[in-house]
Amino acid sequence: MLLKSRPEPEETPVRPVKLERVGVFSWRPFAVIAVVLIVIGIAIVKPWERPKPVPFIARPLPSATPQPARQPPEPTPRPTIDPVIDAASSRMLCNAPPGWRLITMEIDVLGYSRTMFGIDPATATGPTDPTIPTVDLHATNLFGVGACRPNPAGLRISDLPFNPITIWQVLPTGGGPRKVEDPFVIDDPLSRLGEVYLGPPAADAAAPAQSGSQPSWQPARYVVEISAANSQDQALWFGLDFTSIQGSAGVPGQ
Repeated sequence: MLLKSRPEPEETPVRPVKLERVGVFSWRPFAVIAVVLIVIGIAIVKPWERPKPVPFIARPLPSATPQPARQPPEPTPRPTIDPVIDAASSRMLCNAPPGWRLITMEIDVLGYSRTMFGIDPATATGPTDPTIPTVDLHATNLFGVGACRPNPAGLRISDLPFNPITIWQVLPTGGGPRKVEDPFVIDDPLSRLGEVYLGPPAADAAAPAQSGSQPSWQPARYVVEISAANSQDQALWFGLDFTSIQGSAGVPGQ
């Protein structure tokens, strides 16, 4: 009798047990984070795109600007350093009038004086025009009558152009107006500064000029004509009615 051996039951293989180390540092998480950051940076930079070319703008070459021909500078009036003019500047009556002013040089009850009147000249048809602005002067002697030019800035500049002045005389006895020929300038330094006083020639003086004194105008109506004095180059006119007062006074010397 043969004995057969029983087949032994197969045993299921046992899986190997994984061992993990606890408390040991691992670089794996940091490597994963680094790979993610690199991928994001590459996506932002996009190195596969070509840079766009900058358009070329043609600009002209700079050239030298032609300089205009230099013109000679225009002469500019400057204050004088002439001591005679400086002395006249200190005694000016016409400081800074905005327009033409009528001026006189006379002796009245207060003695020797100069007067600047506040009236404005006007256009007229002639020396007998009744619309001419007129003032009255009562004095013993009238040595000078004239005008000062506009000077709103008050600059004391000598030898600027001055408009021609004509004196017309109308005597109380009547008759037509008469142009006074060749009146003389009393104070030349003042006239160079624009303050012109005109004295009467011998034929129009009230009395012959005495040694060391000035002649006086006769009592009469005088009209001062300033040529081309407005913006339309028209003449402007003042009127002065001179009346002699009683009494006598000394006449200042030159």
